[in-house]
Amino acid sequence: MIVPASERDADGAAHTLHWTGGDAERATFGVPLSPTGTQPVTHYGSYTSATDPLWAAVQELMAGGKYPGLMWYRLDRNQTVLVETNSPTAETGKPWEWTDALADMGLKRMEDDDGI
Repeated sequence: MIVPASERDADGAAHTLHWTGGDAERATFGVPLSPTGTQPVTHYGSYTSATDPLWAAVQELMAGGKYPGLMWYRLDRNQTVLVETNSPTAETGKPWEWTDALADMGLKRMEDDDGI
């Protein structure tokens, strides 16, 4: 999932309410992204596995347009093929990786000062 930087706080608050990780859930979207890979941060991303019950909770959380800028990509259970997305440009049924989601949105991962 990738969320605009302007929606990170709202999304973090929602994660805290819906899942039991408390304040740790606010850090779910922790990968800084931008079109150039340099400041300023325009988006934050996360990459995680989700059980069917967790995916259902995510779908419920996103229902009703609460997070209009949130883009998500769901892979098969082997995490190799895109099976579902809300991106109008990503093609399902094709091999897919995290970097493909970034390319789909025209974003690059920003390196931290420590080179990570």
